[in-house]
Amino acid sequence: MLDVDPDVLQSSAERYLRGEADPGGGDGAWLEKVDSLPFRAFVGYVALAYLARTPGGLARLDGMPEVWASWTPTILWFFTSLGEPAIKETLKANAQKSNPEIYRRWTLRYFEVMARAGWHLDSLDELAAGFDDTTGDRLDAVLRGLIESISVVVTDMPPISERSEDSNTQQPRASQLTDLQVSASRNAVVLGTFLAPRRAATLLWLRDLADGTVPAGVDIRVLSTEVLLTAGLLGWDELLISLQSDEEYGSAVAIALARREGNLAKAPEPTEVQLTELWCWLEARWSSQSDSFEGGIVSDGQHVRDWRNGIIAELQTRANPQALAALERLLASRPDDYRIQAALADAETRDLDEGWEGVQGPGKVGHCGCDLGKCVG
Repeated sequence: MLDVDPDVLQSSAERYLRGEADPGGGDGAWLEKVDSLPFRAFVGYVALAYLARTPGGLARLDGMPEVWASWTPTILWFFTSLGEPAIKETLKANAQKSNPEIYRRWTLRYFEVMARAGWHLDSLDELAAGFDDTTGDRLDAVLRGLIESISVVVTDMPPISERSEDSNTQQPRASQLTDLQVSASRNAVVLGTFLAPRRAATLLWLRDLADGTVPAGVDIRVLSTEVLLTAGLLGWDELLISLQSDEEYGSAVAIALARREGNLAKAPEPTEVQLTELWCWLEARWSSQSDSFEGGIVSDGQHVRDWRNGIIAELQTRANPQALAALERLLASRPDDYRIQAALADAETRDLDEGWEGVQGPGKVGHCGCDLGKCVG
């Protein structure tokens, strides 16, 4: 390894970042391309990272606000996998502190390009503090573009009922369309969940899509429902009514939510009554009596069955009077269901209310909101 004077390295890094070594190195024009990282940007990031590790390096950079302004795009766009995540977070924090407006502007542009290119968006929380009408309008335009692209993709795909659950058996074109839909849908959920609570027009549009007021395909209605539920803007009672009103839409929503494995962010926690009604609805369509155990890729149906079983596990975990009552009613509809039997037995032993005496009969139990006769199948 070469023995280089640290002061020389620090001076060289600062000079490069000020543009003396590579004028215009941080102009950000390349940010329009999502799959390239210019060499000058790479070198600039290395210089920033070196100074961030050098005692007093960041303090010296704080005295050069033009450096943070010029190199903010590089900091945002630099692939985390190429460096230390902690260093990148440090650089982002300092860039934001140096010039919040420039940082917000480039962050917004970063998210726009990433979303349209199909790159995964984790969170838009960095835009929350400085959120304004301009930010809302631009993100709304991206969201609508994603929804439109999904509509186009879905038009070229077979109906939901005819789609293969195994991507390995799909034709190349169908598989490619599925990948595009998944990518766009994933980012649409992130964008919609962030925007809907902050922008009334976006919320209204998503509601109109979800309930069918605005004509849209089932895939779009389901996606809008996911967004509203994830953002905590759709209650379970409202959702259950929607499930029961349209069989194709309801089944598609169940599959979509089951695939999320309960990851619904700010969605309100369903009550025991709502869980019972949901279990009844799922059981009527994915009966536990037809469960089978197969290896290989998990099908959509299996995802739903796992979600259905998870409802029993949730009631078992709660083990409160309402949960015990719910399990009693479900067991009455499926007296041979070993899963419900075991859940009820376990819940009774962990009942947190020592005064709870169990279910005394139908007159003592609140109506769960579902037709238990349909659960029997």
